[in-house]
Amino acid sequence: MDTIIKDTLSQHKIMLDQNCNLMIRHEEMLSRIIKEFVEEAKHLSIEEIIKIVQDEHRFQRLNNENSIPGYGTVRFDFFGCIDL
Repeated sequence: MDTIIKDTLSQHKIMLDQNCNLMIRHEEMLSRIIKEFVEEAKHLSIEEIIKIVQDEHRFQRLNNENSIPGYGTVRFDFFGCIDL
């Protein structure tokens, strides 16, 4: 029984992670996250941020793997750079 519960929880966590990844890739959701957590973007409207996210010269989705010396490889669900 414990194995079934662990497997179910594991599958549930995978499903939640996949859904969160889909949400963060949605332009409006990403724009709202940027507005809330990026200090330099707080004065911009959601519509302005969406236009920036849609502009590949001002917003870049970067490689989601990064090697940190002495620590190893870190994998991010999402890693990007925005030019405000």
